[in-house]
Amino acid sequence: IAVVGHGGEGKTTLVEALLFATGTIDRQGRVEDGTTTTDFDPEETRRTISISAALAPLEWKDTKVNLIDVPGYFDFAGEMVGPLTVAEGAIITVGAVSGLNVGAEKAWEMCDKTKTSRMIVINQMDRENANFDKALASITEKYGSHVAPIEVPIMENGQFTGVVCILENKAFTGEGKTLKEIPIPASAASAVESAREAIMEAAAGADDELMEAYFENGSIGSDEIGRLVRERKVFPCYFGSALKLKGVEELLAGFQRYGMAK
Repeated sequence: IAVVGHGGEGKTTLVEALLFATGTIDRQGRVEDGTTTTDFDPEETRRTISISAALAPLEWKDTKVNLIDVPGYFDFAGEMVGPLTVAEGAIITVGAVSGLNVGAEKAWEMCDKTKTSRMIVINQMDRENANFDKALASITEKYGSHVAPIEVPIMENGQFTGVVCILENKAFTGEGKTLKEIPIPASAASAVESAREAIMEAAAGADDELMEAYFENGSIGSDEIGRLVRERKVFPCYFGSALKLKGVEELLAGFQRYGMAK
């Protein structure tokens, strides 16, 4: 799975968080400290940016995943071509403050050219002025209703504290060993219902038979949604804070659920 997007949106931090959450590494490094796994070249640690694509394997619940941390700055755009040519899927990172930007759009275009399935991660939800709804809207306005929000954030006093997983109908707070399931907050009920409708409509709009089933039954199974993800007809959207390890477990579960083979 290639991790792609605009420079500075937290791709390397996301890879580091996934490695730490799966126990692949025992300490979560930081880009600004020059201690991340995939930015190991001296020039990368000096400049605190990724220059070359780097491989980072991990295992999660009997699933082996090879992540490829791909540079986002345009000076190193050529580093994106090779990984997306061989990868079975891509994670396109988008900042919760900045929303969709040129680097993410370029990554999307390259995924189209290489016929690569993709997931979207709205990262950096811990930052001041982070706005999930605005960031998601910037993506759906560009790529339409086939972008399906698989989660909605739990916000308390303006702070990002947890997630509601729509397909599982479960809510979680904390991260790692402190991750715990909680009742879905009443404050998130409206957002959950809107996201569920968006997922169903994205799936139904991508497949005529599923559209008929949706009108008859009012729902579509997660297996069918997974098939549409692999067929590049639906694009699941996750979110979280890689730096704070929030939303990481849900993303790992998405790797298993969708597979994202070309």
